[in-house]
Amino acid sequence: MSNIKENEIQIDDAILRLREKIGSDNKQINFNKKNNKIIKNNYLFLMKSIRFVLICFLFFSITYFFAQLIFQFSNEGTSNTSLNLIQKNNQNSNPEFLLNSAQYEEIISEFGKSLDISINISNVGNSPGHPKKLIIELIDANENVLLTWPIIVSEIIIKPNKNYIYKAKVIEPPKTFEDIRVTMN
Repeated sequence: MSNIKENEIQIDDAILRLREKIGSDNKQINFNKKNNKIIKNNYLFLMKSIRFVLICFLFFSITYFFAQLIFQFSNEGTSNTSLNLIQKNNQNSNPEFLLNSAQYEEIISEFGKSLDISINISNVGNSPGHPKKLIIELIDANENVLLTWPIIVSEIIIKPNKNYIYKAKVIEPPKTFEDIRVTMN
């Protein structure tokens, strides 16, 4: 707030200097108190608008940053083998996936409410691979979809007859949220 007051004083000084340069006679530009107030109000509106844009930018930047961190994956002994090598070694076999369970846990902290989501997937096929995409939906009591987002799971390879637990986190879920629904492509 002190910056705004300092800026108002600087505007007043600039107006006074401009009056001195132009002269105070009424034939030239007439800067009266009303014009000074309009200039101040326009400047204050501009400063508040810039502040609002910066706050919005900061909010969306932080949201994007945390969205990247939300999807944490864990696995028991997953190796980072490239999909191309797996496909060459197992051209005649296909992975087949089964969605074992999808659960969530509500966490309430001083920062607000969040959901920790765990999705357990098994590879019941005879070759390693991964599902293409998981789609998580937050639904209300009437099974209306409140929020939907996909998880692309291309880097996690599930070996045959092994399970993998995908984890996701939702910060501040909708208030009418009742359950989750997960589909696999």
